[in-house]
Amino acid sequence: MSTQHYVSYIGLLRIVLLLSSIVLLILLPKPGSEVSYSGWPLITTLIVPVLTPLMFLVWLLDALMAGVLMSGEGGVRRTRYRRIMLADLAIAATMAAFIIPFLLALTR
Repeated sequence: MSTQHYVSYIGLLRIVLLLSSIVLLILLPKPGSEVSYSGWPLITTLIVPVLTPLMFLVWLLDALMAGVLMSGEGGVRRTRYRRIMLADLAIAATMAAFIIPFLLALTR
């Protein structure tokens, strides 16, 4: 199978979304770290913690849309949307595992 086949099967936007999510999870600061309001640390301590839960919700929305599209299809296309939906939910669960400790640290 070629790379072009995988890109067309998964979808280019989902691949960009996955890469963006990976970057956000890498840049997510440790729970309880100090917030910086100036310079480059502003991105990792203020912007990334805001964007990460939003990206989590985008994954859930994509899973919902894959489920809606799956309900109107049959055969191979139904299998494709089912795999996409399960992958979306797995990625969302992974993101939740990273986000929840950070959000719980905010309440302390």
